[in-house]
Amino acid sequence: MVAHWLESLRTVDLHELNLKQAGTWSGKRKAGVATGFVALLVLAGYALWLQPGLARLHEQRSAEPVLKAQLANRAQEAASLVDHHQHLQALQTAFDEVMRQLPRQS
Repeated sequence: MVAHWLESLRTVDLHELNLKQAGTWSGKRKAGVATGFVALLVLAGYALWLQPGLARLHEQRSAEPVLKAQLANRAQEAASLVDHHQHLQALQTAFDEVMRQLPRQS
């Protein structure tokens, strides 16, 4: 029974399909056209919608290590800014002490 059904699927003649009489088509013809339409939609969806997004994702993933390295460097610079600021304050204090020791000009 299944073998006979599979054999009948192989013997579909596409020239017999008349779109004006689609309501009178057999179930296997309707299923075949619906399957073909769904396959066409899936392929078109992949080509038009998914493929560009996947390409963009690949580009962004390849740029990720560089961006992570830049972030690590900037984080290290930001952490050292506090030490740098403290060092500048100490230098300013020392400079002010030296300036106080110098005689004032009138």
